[in-house]
Amino acid sequence: MKQKTYKSAAKRIKRTNPKNKKKAKIIRLYQSDQHRVKGKSKRSQNNAKRKVGVNTSDQKKLKKLI
Repeated sequence: MKQKTYKSAAKRIKRTNPKNKKKAKIIRLYQSDQHRVKGKSKRSQNNAKRKVGVNTSDQKKLKKLI
């Protein structure tokens, strides 16, 4: 991620407990239609456009900003 993305991501970050045992943080990003993955159902596309997973290395950088 770029430095600019970290700062805006820190504002939108949201803690969640996913079904897998690893604790993950999910950033809420609103993407346009062209960035969505094709071949999925409309419901899964709507969910995918709002939430994006974050790498552990990116999480450490985000923790410093929060």
